[in-house]
Amino acid sequence: MNMTLLVAYILSVMMLLLTPGPVVALITGTAARYGYRNAFATAAGTNGASLVLIALATLMLKGVVSVSPLWLSLLVVACFGVIYNVSGLTTNPLF
Repeated sequence: MNMTLLVAYILSVMMLLLTPGPVVALITGTAARYGYRNAFATAAGTNGASLVLIALATLMLKGVVSVSPLWLSLLVVACFGVIYNVSGLTTNPLF
């Protein structure tokens, strides 16, 4: 086993775990604007959504759930639509 590579990997994982992500920013912003009750609801909602995604990924890896290629292609198209809207290339924020 390459010890240098293992140490680099462990340090990288630790840095990723210690760095706050977009969910932390969302919860902090909600707390600052709307108070701790709404921040708690936001935290519960984001954690619940994460649990649903983890469960779905686990079921897909086990082969219990499969996704139709049509749904996957629609997901890709939707992602490109989101990127297009967020990038500012459109003047209408709804389309």
